[in-house]
Amino acid sequence: THLGHSFPTRRSSDLVDLEESIGSVETTKVVYDKIFELKIANAQIVINFANFLEENQYWEESFKVRPP
Repeated sequence: THLGHSFPTRRSSDLVDLEESIGSVETTKVVYDKIFELKIANAQIVINFANFLEENQYWEESFKVRPP
């Protein structure tokens, strides 16, 4: 079956949602960093990461989030 181009992004978004729910701030940051490293982040993931950092008072880092 053809999974489409959005499959990796959808899966990574699900993983981030899970990590934000049950993981720590640090483990969630690791997941986001890996998504960026793999260059599979879309615009929504970039925005979500910046918001996540801001919500957790990582002000400086939230302004540095950039798409891959």
